Amino acid sequence: DAGSQTTEIARFNITLPPGGEIRIDSETYRVLMNGDNILYAQSGDWLTLTRELLYVDIESATGGTLEGTMIFTERYL
Repeated sequence: DAGSQTTEIARFNITLPPGGEIRIDSETYRVLMNGDNILYAQSGDWLTLTRELLYVDIESATGGTLEGTMIFTERYL
């Protein structure tokens, strides 16, 4: 079974400072940057990460390079 693929696009109109951190909590519908609520800056789809997720692409609107770590925490542990 090949399954199905969908494309979801979420945009965040923010300036992420060097060393900054974004946390997306799909359960509580919160988006935090360095601990501050930035839900107002989100548009598009709401991301829900699951084990079945095949690919995540994170891009800079200015074309700059981004480095980081993505941590997925299971909802029920």
